[in-house]
Formats: sequence, C-alpha cells, structure tokens
Amino acid sequence: REFREALTSVLADLGPAAVAELTQLPQTKEISLALIWALGKTGDAAALPELRRLAGSDDPDSRAAVAGALAKIRDPEAERLGLDLLADRSERVRAAAVNALGVVGTVAAIPALQEAFNDPDAFVRRRIALAIGRIGGEAAFAALSAARQSRAFDEEFAPYHIIGCSLCGGETGFRQAIAAFADARLMERVAKIVDSESPEVRRV
Repeated sequence: REFREALTSVLADLGPAAVAELTQLPQTKEISLALIWALGKTGDAAALPELRRLAGSDDPDSRAAVAGALAKIRDPEAERLGLDLLADRSERVRAAAVNALGVVGTVAAIPALQEAFNDPDAFVRRRIALAIGRIGGEAAFAALSAARQSRAFDEEFAPYHIIGCSLCGGETGFRQAIAAFADARLMERVAKIVDSESPEVRRV
C-alpha cells in the first residue's frame, strides 16, 4: 500500500511525464499492480496508453486492475478500452470492465453491453444490468427491457434487472420492472443487493 501511494505521489507531482519513467521499473507483478493502481488514481487520460499496454498482460489480475483503473478516467479512450476488455477470456476481467463502463461509459457503450448479456458467466450478466442502469437514459431502459427476452434473464438476474431499471428510469422504471413479479421474496433480495452496492445504487 505504501508503495502504491508513493507511485501515486510521484505521478501527482510530475504529471504525465512521469509515466514513461515509471514504466522503466522492473515489471514484477507487485510493481505492475501498484503502477496500474497509481495510474488510475491520477484520473489523467495521459495514463491510458500505458494502461492499454498493461491490458495486454498474461496475468488476469493485472488486466482486471486495468479495468478497475478505467473507472477513474473519464475519457473516450477509457470507454474504448473498457469495451475491448469485455471480450477478455477471464470473467473477472470482464466483470471489472463492465463495472468501469457503468462509471465512464456513454450511450455509445450500450449496444456492446447489451450484446454482453450473452456472456457465459452469470455474475458478469448481473453487473451489466447495473452498468446499463448507471449509464441511464431511454436507450438504457430499452436495453434492459429487451434483456427480459435474453438468456440472462433468470431468477437470480431478476433483482439486478429491477435495480438497473430503477437507476435509469426512476420510480416509473421500478414500477414497470416489478410489474411482472408477485414474489415478495424477490423484493427482499433487491433490498439486500442495494444495501451491498455503492451509494449511488443505495439511493434507488
């Protein structure tokens, strides 16, 4: 942790010019993860070329860390890299990319996220519902409504679908999403999920 904070301090003091210098450090896994964390912490788009390079690592932990770092950089290139990572072979990386797109993604990311409802991993599919909800807007609500007909929609997915609809459609979205359900236990699960999520989701 101290090493990560030291790297962050260097980047904050020296700015983008420090990135090239820091990449000359020995590329052990510990150093790579600390560098990725520090690059994301800056929130600077100048870090994105190096993050893209690190996204090519053979180590899934490093690739997942890159995806997590993207959530702190609001730039179109961060969104593009997040979309690229949706195709990663590791479900952990794909889930992290989905989470990042829920923060930095725009309406342009919705079609790719909607296609990713076909992901073989159930956890990834559930995170997609929340990410689309966070992006918000009519296109997001339409994508979530269409998900009712996809392979993603099952008993475990339903509460995430409701939360996603609530994020992008407010009370109207919530009421439309729950209209097809009459299971009180489902709402208990929704409440538990909301309590475990970010403050943004807890405000639903």
